[in-house]
Amino acid sequence: MNFLGLDLSLTGSGIVEVDALGMATQVVRPDVPRRPPWAAYKEMRMLVGKLVQKPDRPMTAAIESPLLRGNGALERAGMWGAVVSLLGNCTVVVAPAQLKKFATGDHVAKKDKVRLAVYKRWGFEDESNDVVDAFVLAQIARSFFSLVRGGTMFPSPVLTQFQLEVLEKIRATMRRYGEEL
Repeated sequence: MNFLGLDLSLTGSGIVEVDALGMATQVVRPDVPRRPPWAAYKEMRMLVGKLVQKPDRPMTAAIESPLLRGNGALERAGMWGAVVSLLGNCTVVVAPAQLKKFATGDHVAKKDKVRLAVYKRWGFEDESNDVVDAFVLAQIARSFFSLVRGGTMFPSPVLTQFQLEVLEKIRATMRRYGEEL
């Protein structure tokens, strides 16, 4: 049983898969910045397509919501939509502030604070902020699945109060839009 975290953009992306115990089993660092937007889009679809077609496909995926303003907004929205369609119904959408709060307890934490909190809490580190964010997203997917399913299929993660608040907010948003895992 595994869970997927995706931090996608046209300038830098990270994809991390964790197992039921929360250990990283696969880390993907797409070479996005060196490609034109259409090539980055195509590469993301291919990478995610391979991950979700594996026999042990992820139970739940968490993807950071896209920034839909500024240069490249249309390309980001297109890439994000294509990836979400590949992931299907097992997708949790996480706002950047929710990601930061889940990792640190502070919804406006800077990247360095997130990196340090991730290392202290889970022992995971990477040179890429995008990969670190993807790891947190995979932990959110794992924790959300445990919360929704009652933790009966694998050891439930130990969650702080601020992490529970983030998960409940994500769940409330999904319910508002008529979605549930």
